[in-house]
Amino acid sequence: MYCIWKKEEKEEKSTLTPKQRYIYKNYLVDRIDRNPALFVTLDAPYTRLKISGVEIRMRELGKRALVSKIYPHKFRRTMATRAIDKGMPIEQVQKILGHSQIDTTMQYAMVNQSNVKKMRIKKIFRSFVDKARFVEMFGEPVSNPKEWPIHQLMEYINF
Repeated sequence: MYCIWKKEEKEEKSTLTPKQRYIYKNYLVDRIDRNPALFVTLDAPYTRLKISGVEIRMRELGKRALVSKIYPHKFRRTMATRAIDKGMPIEQVQKILGHSQIDTTMQYAMVNQSNVKKMRIKKIFRSFVDKARFVEMFGEPVSNPKEWPIHQLMEYINF
């Protein structure tokens, strides 16, 4: 069990997976400083790593990977958006992000509109009761959702 201090002096208790414990244990063994903070600067006097230090390091890694506009918050926002796009309930995303208000989580969730359209089309397709009409419009019925004629359905329902 370990504690994370978040914004506004919030404390959150959590556990580490065995893999995380192994990584952190090796990291701490290799460190040459005596600072109680988990993450410290790379150079002496090895002070607690601040947000600006993380941002600088990420920009350097982004340049090496030929990726521009990399910053920690972008990963957080991307994770939230992808989780919602893949169908995770907004309440679970809220808990993961540590938000007390659902409105804050909604601001993070920039839902991919093309995914929303595809999900809407799939829902409409699932509600097709008249298989004969589907066969008439598109040919043989398709049982595997990955093979649905999405572009034809989009044209049919005027997307």
